[in-house]
Amino acid sequence: RRGSFWLDLLGSAVVWGGGFAIMASSQDNSDVIVATAVLLPPAQLLSTVLVERATGRARARRAEAPSH
Repeated sequence: RRGSFWLDLLGSAVVWGGGFAIMASSQDNSDVIVATAVLLPPAQLLSTVLVERATGRARARRAEAPSH
């Protein structure tokens, strides 16, 4: 097990919220809406992968740390 469901969910929600804010503030500019709609899914996937890796590395460091 590598990641954290809750951190993944949080990261995805932040990316989604940013995309929603961009779309809402675009004032019906279709180019901005289309670009955001195209870029949002890969951005969510990337954020999830980065969170998974960071969480996995942190857990591995804790497992390697000597316990006294």
